[in-house]
Amino acid sequence: MKKILLTIIFAILAILSEAQEVIYTVVDVTTPGTLKTRMRQVTPDPYIFYLKVTGNIDATDIKFLRDENLALAFLDLSETTIYEYTGTNGTYIYPIRMTYKANELPTYAFSNSYSLKGQSPLVSIILPNTITAIGNFAFYSCTGLTDVTIQNAVTYIGKCAFYKCYSIKNIIIPNSVTQIDDAAFEDCSQITSLDLPNSVTKIGASAISNCPKLTSIKMGNSVSYMGDGSISYCPNLLTISFAGVNPPEFGGNHFVNLLSLIAIYVPPASVEAYKASKIGDMHAPVIQASLTSDLKNPLSQVKVYNNQSMIYVEGIQPGEKISVYGVNGQLLMSCKSDSESKKIPVKEKGIYLIKVGSNRYKLVL
Repeated sequence: MKKILLTIIFAILAILSEAQEVIYTVVDVTTPGTLKTRMRQVTPDPYIFYLKVTGNIDATDIKFLRDENLALAFLDLSETTIYEYTGTNGTYIYPIRMTYKANELPTYAFSNSYSLKGQSPLVSIILPNTITAIGNFAFYSCTGLTDVTIQNAVTYIGKCAFYKCYSIKNIIIPNSVTQIDDAAFEDCSQITSLDLPNSVTKIGASAISNCPKLTSIKMGNSVSYMGDGSISYCPNLLTISFAGVNPPEFGGNHFVNLLSLIAIYVPPASVEAYKASKIGDMHAPVIQASLTSDLKNPLSQVKVYNNQSMIYVEGIQPGEKISVYGVNGQLLMSCKSDSESKKIPVKEKGIYLIKVGSNRYKLVL
């Protein structure tokens, strides 16, 4: 409870401070493992809010940042280099002797797991420019974290790396990441959309799971393997877009419990291949050819809303075609407008996809 309260307090302070000038405390470290000593030389203040670390650090320094800085909300590590460390004073959940690799954000780096002493109420972090991997459980249960800058050198996002990061709404995955491991984004309850770049080839089991506000996912053109239930329990996910010509292979079950899914967009020439793949086992009716206009709706003046048992469509051209689909992708009705508005009666409550021209709208009655 104390951790959660601290996180809330510092998140509020972060919002209030946006209009004020931000002054970072800067600490340069020459020798890895000496960050604590250097910080005490730079400032006696144990409650640093904004901190930028430059120079050379290792897993012991990151453990110090995590466990002994209760006010650390904004952290910039962009100009640091992480060195290899072997010993018992690293970031791992237990104090056992192990080796932490160079240029890798170590396992449990900033985790707020109850099994750790982690107290850091991180709101924002800029990762080092030189790291190539984000270790397993790196931000596990960082419930106040809202902003993460992942640099272009990162190729691997580890297991449960952002598990239970409840406050992250958007995260930009650079076009260098090739693998997203198991449960990497599980329980990220505020994320609304997720774009995976063309560099991603492998997505682990439950990698995108229990994200109740997630409505859209876009896959790059290189995804070749997806783990068991890689996309699962996202009750408001409406669309998944695949850019790859060939459907990915699966290491277990395909997508699980996507109750609102209304469209899986794939390259036009690959519709039948995706329907014949494991994705098509349960989702064949919603697999359809992707069109730019299907994925975006720029500056549209069309309004679609409901009133009791009626679907109202306004701001359309006379003669415009209107199609209504069910949650399973089945066409329920199709008509043309005879004026700039149209009323369409529906028989029962549910989730509907309304296609007006080349634009799509979701409506819940």
